[in-house]
Amino acid sequence: MTNVIEIEAPKPRVGGIDATRLESFLQRMQNMEEERQQCAALMKDLKSEAKSAGFDPSALMVLVKRRMEDDSKRAKRKDKEDLLAIYMRALGEFSDTPLAMAMAPR
Repeated sequence: MTNVIEIEAPKPRVGGIDATRLESFLQRMQNMEEERQQCAALMKDLKSEAKSAGFDPSALMVLVKRRMEDDSKRAKRKDKEDLLAIYMRALGEFSDTPLAMAMAPR
């Protein structure tokens, strides 16, 4: 009695395309997409829970994104915020707010 091990023959190359490698990429991408959908569902539930606890989910997401920024992105964001404040001050917008008053030249 001999044991026979069946080995799947490699898929052919069609038009220069390695079908085995293509299938591998597709399977990995499909798996990642399924995981992404699961994460999205979990995030939706978490945002709902935060909202029911009295928090603003969109504000929390801004904080999450800012916490994930590296120094370069943080510096670019600060530069944009500073420029926006200059433009707003030049236009007289929000000039009566405490923030605008604090930024006004003395």
